[in-house]
Amino acid sequence: MEELFDDNGFLEYIKRDVTKLEKSDAQNFSEWKKDAAKVWRIILEGVRDHIISNLHGKENSYAMWHALKNLF
Repeated sequence: MEELFDDNGFLEYIKRDVTKLEKSDAQNFSEWKKDAAKVWRIILEGVRDHIISNLHGKENSYAMWHALKNLF
């Protein structure tokens, strides 16, 4: 599944803890927010309903990805 993130240019979001950019940099913050939402959607669409509860409360896609890796 990592190839899916790499192909879409989102591999960094699951490989390291990408933090939010400063809101003062509106263009980059907007881009980060869109990318983060796409990564979350990819992860959530790729897991079964009973697994989603293990991802609840994770603050970013990095934390979600590592929770999944620990489960499997």
